[in-house]
Amino acid sequence: MMTVVLQHLSKRDQKNNNPIMPNKKLPEESTMYNLKKIILIGFGLLLSLSFYGQQNNGNGCKIGDLPSIGFRSKSSALLSTTEVMLNTIVAQLKENPGCSIIITAYPDASKHGQQLANDRLVRTKQYFVEDKGISSDRVDWKIEPGGGDPNTVDIKAK
Repeated sequence: MMTVVLQHLSKRDQKNNNPIMPNKKLPEESTMYNLKKIILIGFGLLLSLSFYGQQNNGNGCKIGDLPSIGFRSKSSALLSTTEVMLNTIVAQLKENPGCSIIITAYPDASKHGQQLANDRLVRTKQYFVEDKGISSDRVDWKIEPGGGDPNTVDIKAK
């Protein structure tokens, strides 16, 4: 489809045909010329985005972008919407048995904030390992104080 559109636009540009005023040449910055540039840029962007989400850990593991998980303030309980997102990760891990993930929490400097981050990491890992049967050696976690939103846990392929 894209090729047909580009060929059609190229033929119009080569002939300098103007659909409204056939005897007048289209300038280089005409609407058709700009449309052709937009289509080419959009196509290039589409190609680059199709490879953007692919992460490769060197062991052949290709898992797309994984979501960040939000928690309510001062809580380590998983929300129902969070469980839906975690289930998509579980499905990807089951489809890619050579892949593993790392869960990262970002506590604030307080002792309570660090304990809450630890509880969230434990609960998230527990969901993968105990609730969904993912091997515990495929799920690692780390704490990075002040590295992000304290109510968010990031999950990435490693």
